[in-house]
Amino acid sequence: SEAKKQSLPNDSITSKTEDRNSGYKYIIVQKGDSLWSIAQENGVSLTQLKQWNNISDGKIHPGQKLKIIVAG
Repeated sequence: SEAKKQSLPNDSITSKTEDRNSGYKYIIVQKGDSLWSIAQENGVSLTQLKQWNNISDGKIHPGQKLKIIVAG
């Protein structure tokens, strides 16, 4: 229903904070970050990170938005 949609909070895509209710979060790649370091920091595997973001070549760049599934 429309009322239900309107009651949901707006996602903040620039936040690095976890929202366990959403099931996922976004992080913004910083200069010096690698897929491996991001995976380590977030407790996920490199394979998962690449799958969730459709990354086949393993290359990321600063400012890129990556989705991370949060285990609730």
